[in-house]
Amino acid sequence: MPLCPECEHAFVPLTNLDSTNIHDQLRSEAGPASVQPDEIDAILKNVVRDLDSYEAEIIRLETRKMFLVSQKERLIAYAVQVQSLLSPVRKLPSEILQRVFDMCCDTNRFKVANMKSRSTYVDSSALIRTKPAMAISSVSSLWRKNALSMRNIWSRITLDWTWELKVEFDERDHQRTLSTLANFLDRSLQQPLSLVVDIPTLEETTLWSQHPIFTLLKNEAHRWGSLLIQSPNSLSITNLFPGNLSLLRFPLLNRVAIMTARICDASDLDIFTTDIAPSLSSLQLQCSIPDGLTHFPFAQISHLEFRADDVDIERLFLCFPNLVSLATEDGYNVQQSVQTLNPTSPRSCLTIKTLTLRHGSDLKKYPGICRRSTLPFFTFPSLRTIYLIPSEVKLHSKLETGWHNFDLFLAFVKRSSFPLTTLSVDSLAISDSSLVRLLVHLPTLQHLTFDDTKTAAEDSPLTSQFIESLHAYRSSPLRPHTVPMVPRLCSLKLNVGASAFKDVSVVQMVQSRWTPSWVSKGASLQQKDVYKPLEYVEKNGMRAVVLWKDQGV
Repeated sequence: MPLCPECEHAFVPLTNLDSTNIHDQLRSEAGPASVQPDEIDAILKNVVRDLDSYEAEIIRLETRKMFLVSQKERLIAYAVQVQSLLSPVRKLPSEILQRVFDMCCDTNRFKVANMKSRSTYVDSSALIRTKPAMAISSVSSLWRKNALSMRNIWSRITLDWTWELKVEFDERDHQRTLSTLANFLDRSLQQPLSLVVDIPTLEETTLWSQHPIFTLLKNEAHRWGSLLIQSPNSLSITNLFPGNLSLLRFPLLNRVAIMTARICDASDLDIFTTDIAPSLSSLQLQCSIPDGLTHFPFAQISHLEFRADDVDIERLFLCFPNLVSLATEDGYNVQQSVQTLNPTSPRSCLTIKTLTLRHGSDLKKYPGICRRSTLPFFTFPSLRTIYLIPSEVKLHSKLETGWHNFDLFLAFVKRSSFPLTTLSVDSLAISDSSLVRLLVHLPTLQHLTFDDTKTAAEDSPLTSQFIESLHAYRSSPLRPHTVPMVPRLCSLKLNVGASAFKDVSVVQMVQSRWTPSWVSKGASLQQKDVYKPLEYVEKNGMRAVVLWKDQGV
């Protein structure tokens, strides 16, 4: 086998490394006659030449190693590329691939910051990771073709605002962001834009509202489909749109969410009236509605979410006469010195079909502030769905020992006498007897969901007695009558926070209401014995789901 060209240049050492001869001379020879300068000088010169040769050989081998490592990495990368030809994702049709892209591209984030130094290095890979639509379109020609055909993934835009107002900006520093944003707007074609604006703690909003990046988006206001504004402090919405507001139009805008501490003035909502935003159907406010709103009716809005503090609830429906869905707290703050009486005639609204109540807000106490319930102000005879969810104050708390507004809520149910079909309760601390009292007044209920995973075990109503009360023909300590409670119930979901649960009673209750059903093929022998009555195929009837910490169906 012939040697490679590199091996042919292998050197032969000039120095004979005979240490034994040197040791003998050092031990036995001495005096002037023992020194042979010419011979020693020749040996040392050969050593120097050999050291240089060894160094050159090491460099050559290191270079060779680098080349071989590089070739190995290229070979591994090539193998990965070859294996990718067998990837299951390549077999997916474009319709499914586009569904996956749609779920992955929730939003594309544009960070708007002041580039103080022109030499600041920006990692392009970090930029593309915050823009999933761009990342997906960079994988392959097939993915790019599918991504470019999906206008909606390019229309989801978020501005992360970290601009410093005291430093004048240079528009050239933002050309990259402007160019990328313009590409997104072009690729979204005429798809309605889903816009999110994260605003820091700033006072002079008129300055950065004129920034070229935000100006570019404002020029596309006729395409805005949804708008979410987030800020930790108070915010003047009108400062976002300086100039003549009469020329402002949002013909496609259907959802607005303003997540700020408070809105400065009622005129801040004037830009979302029927004339300016005729398609607006949903208005979500993290703050309370400012005073004077009766001068700006929003007849086009069907869903409203707001905080009830400092709001004239009785006059609220004059401003929003066509509400179908309402979300608010179960209470509001008032000064203790103010004598607020419950209304003698609650406001009746025939259009509202969905109500979301955030309970537990009474945990938040302020000096001189007390909580009053909003429930005496409402009467909704057409209500079909109720969601009882924890307030933000209660999300990480288990301090509440009972729902203080339960009696008022029950009075609201009796007063409204609505044909409710869906009730969803999350983290509500009430007794099992109170829950039974409530369900007795909901004979039309079809779907019931209860989650007590964030509730203390002693405050949970999901007890064995409650399960027995749902039995179709048996009485229980909480329900002495044999008349079935919620007779139309066809869907039941219980998410139990307890580590153990008496599932036998659940099976017996389901048996009394449900054509037996096959619910689990992978159950253990013990579970099969318990759930054996539910192994037949259901034709009609009730769907039951029970979840708890360690085990469940």
